[in-house]
Amino acid sequence: MHLRGRITEEQKNYYIVDTDNGPVRASLKGVSRKQHARLYVGDIVDIELYNSEPPESIIRQLVPRKNTLQKPPVANIDQVLLICTMKEPLLDLDFVDRFLFACGTLRLPVRLVFNKCDLLDESETITQSGITALYEKIGYPCLCVSALTGENIGNIITHGSNALSIFAGQSGAGKTAILSRIFPDRTFRIGELSRNIQRGVHTTTSITLLKLPQSGYIADTPGFSTMELPHIPEDEVATFFPDIAANQGSCKFANCIHGNEPGCAIKEMVQRGEIAESRYVNYLKIYTYMHRKNRDYKGMKRDSNY
Repeated sequence: MHLRGRITEEQKNYYIVDTDNGPVRASLKGVSRKQHARLYVGDIVDIELYNSEPPESIIRQLVPRKNTLQKPPVANIDQVLLICTMKEPLLDLDFVDRFLFACGTLRLPVRLVFNKCDLLDESETITQSGITALYEKIGYPCLCVSALTGENIGNIITHGSNALSIFAGQSGAGKTAILSRIFPDRTFRIGELSRNIQRGVHTTTSITLLKLPQSGYIADTPGFSTMELPHIPEDEVATFFPDIAANQGSCKFANCIHGNEPGCAIKEMVQRGEIAESRYVNYLKIYTYMHRKNRDYKGMKRDSNY
């Protein structure tokens, strides 16, 4: 009997594959093992059932992936849910923009989820509303939730229907607490938030896809608090800042990098408040980083030719 399903968990010598008939234990054997590179949680595979009770199978075919994330290793991601907080820990827009940039280069859609809204006073709530309005304007949907009270947690489930979602965010932002709200029948260990460094201790040790009540999956990923910046040409950095990319054709010079050049439309928009200064500053940081990285790489390549 042949079935198609999604890998939801990887064990030492086998995988758990979720199929229309329920979860099935699957392994790679013989020729099948030689034909496949490493399989990821999230992969869609065709399996051949050789035992019905308990259900056991051999993986025969890997369906082509639409995307992959190397760290943590997950395939076929539909959206990343970036868990943020205004405080405990304090919101770090530099981290947010670097993460959005990295996801953009991988073509991974991101939704910002602001947790711990129950901790905010009136002025902090207004500030958070301004930040969510900024990111929604440039194409990043936002949710405001509370893992403590359960406020708006149902919206995460709704937006995760028929999708594979992956949680990310700084330690202490409440990723595991939100998972506990979504999956009340599962036990999650939640790390304490350090008063000194304002970061929590993530205690998850393996990647598992958790199936939502109706449809869709959420990946519980250990320690996914950051994403490495990719190595791309510096003149492509603006491409992954939607608010800058949409307006950079208006500059006086076609090759404007939006630094110190005269007639830069981007800097004028920042001065008028049409592009957030924080976004502009973080763009320049990433541009400078890429410029130095590419310069060093060219130097190393040139030296290796001697």
